[in-house]
Amino acid sequence: MQAKSGKLHGMDTRIDIMDPNADLSQLNHEDLLVVSQQMQRQLAWMFDQLKSSNRKLYGPSSEKTIDPNQLSFFNEVEAVAVEQQPEPQEADVTKPRKKQPGKREQDLAAFPLEVVEHDVPVTDQVCPKCSGSLHRMSKEERTELVFIPAQFKKVKHVRWIYACRNCEQNDITTPIIRADAPAPLIKGSIASAELVAGIINGKYVNALPLYRQEKEFERLHAYLPRQNMANWVIRCAQDYLAPLYERMRKELLKKDVAHADETTTQVLKEPGRKPTTQSYMWLYRTGRCDQPIVLFDYQQTRAGKHPEQFLRDFKGYLHTDGYACYHNLPSTITIVGCFAHVRRKFEEALKIMQPQDRAGTRAEAGLAYCNALFKWEQKWAALSSTERYTLRLEHSQPVLDAFHHWLIETRSLVAPKSKIGNAVNYTLGQWPYLVNYMLDGRLEISNNAA
Repeated sequence: MQAKSGKLHGMDTRIDIMDPNADLSQLNHEDLLVVSQQMQRQLAWMFDQLKSSNRKLYGPSSEKTIDPNQLSFFNEVEAVAVEQQPEPQEADVTKPRKKQPGKREQDLAAFPLEVVEHDVPVTDQVCPKCSGSLHRMSKEERTELVFIPAQFKKVKHVRWIYACRNCEQNDITTPIIRADAPAPLIKGSIASAELVAGIINGKYVNALPLYRQEKEFERLHAYLPRQNMANWVIRCAQDYLAPLYERMRKELLKKDVAHADETTTQVLKEPGRKPTTQSYMWLYRTGRCDQPIVLFDYQQTRAGKHPEQFLRDFKGYLHTDGYACYHNLPSTITIVGCFAHVRRKFEEALKIMQPQDRAGTRAEAGLAYCNALFKWEQKWAALSSTERYTLRLEHSQPVLDAFHHWLIETRSLVAPKSKIGNAVNYTLGQWPYLVNYMLDGRLEISNNAA
């Protein structure tokens, strides 16, 4: 960073404040004051960066929205780090909570029941003391859950073909009648719909790579090369899932409220690209509706042409983050910004401070405005869109007006490169899109759904 001094020896001179050998002796008082202010801003920015980096490296994150039980969806070959919980001390161990009566029966109610009775043989139903006949007094019961391993079976489809004997004998054109039979999933292949569905479920739901499935099938004496399985998945995706995907896309584009987002992903063996090359998975989904639709669109780049192409027939409200490419979409699409991103930036500005120093700060004030808006939305979540719209005008609009006034006043009081300066400037830059959720009660305050 450089500071411009007054004219020295008839020349405009610039001083590099990051240069420890810079000569400041020729600067006048006014120039030194400018340099001092710039050094303070630079120092504050560097401290912000250091604190933020340390918090990301060592501190916990409260912005976790991913279900801890959710598996890695795209990068299945990457190891997912799991935080190790410390072992409980003796004083931390609590008494196990007693299960509610009937809870086990409720958990197992979906499974078929097989009753196995263990009875005393008739010849032994004699009293060992008096040799009298025994009668049933009571019974003991216990329930076990039995796991039945996967198994294969061959299904031979025999399709009978009929012809007319009379026509054959009288030398007349003989009609041929074939019995109805299901068409093969893939012509000339042994793959059944059940088999391919199991492979797809294993790979994409259970994160089980094809080579592991190949080994598992071998242990069941079924030799299915992974290349064959890959070909089946690709072929079925093209023949059966692609038409379904396109139908879902058309249904999504008929809606007038949608969400969009993009995330990085990596393809290891893509023709013409290095395995380390970054790609993108774009997500598009419906807003609040009875039949939600969520679609992924893989693209090699983050260019704005991709959402423009996908949403070419869409007209309505589109929830997005602050990525500028969405703002360049046609005017028939109204962008609705995400206050969750705003809240996160003020939270980051607050967390780089020591807990005892946070009270009364600008970061705390900005976060309080966000929390107030989110608190209203949480309270109104179960209401109708009409009720929500009315209550927003009554309660949320005054908060938004006060927040915007505070942002304008605060912008000139903070260093632009500081965390709080970044939060303020980001919010003001996104403001026209952020407040669009007020236009319709169906709209969301954030894009968290995507």
